[in-house]
Amino acid sequence: MEPKNKKEQIVVATVENCVLTYNNKSNTNFEVYELSDAPDIKYKDNQTNEELVLEITLYEDLKGEIAYLLGRRQEQPTSAITSNTTRQFEGDSLPILLEVIKKKLAKDYGKNVALVVR
Repeated sequence: MEPKNKKEQIVVATVENCVLTYNNKSNTNFEVYELSDAPDIKYKDNQTNEELVLEITLYEDLKGEIAYLLGRRQEQPTSAITSNTTRQFEGDSLPILLEVIKKKLAKDYGKNVALVVR
């Protein structure tokens, strides 16, 4: 299954190695069978028909960092705490991480869905 856009490319790239490792360690054979928006990616073990469903979220240490890394913003964001590109975890990164997780927890993705933060 080929990703149709940049978001799907990021989703697939994020979990490819994780699922490969999981398959090797757990003796499973999960393969992608659906790319969607919420949840992002569904796997099925072609031996057992068991599903593995993942919701992927991108996380940035500084607001605007994802847009910068994807080339959608020219100026690299800076920390309000350090006044440069150096991040301070408790002041810069942690509040953004908590906000991202809280937003995802408020949504109903169905049963047996794992959140992957990248």
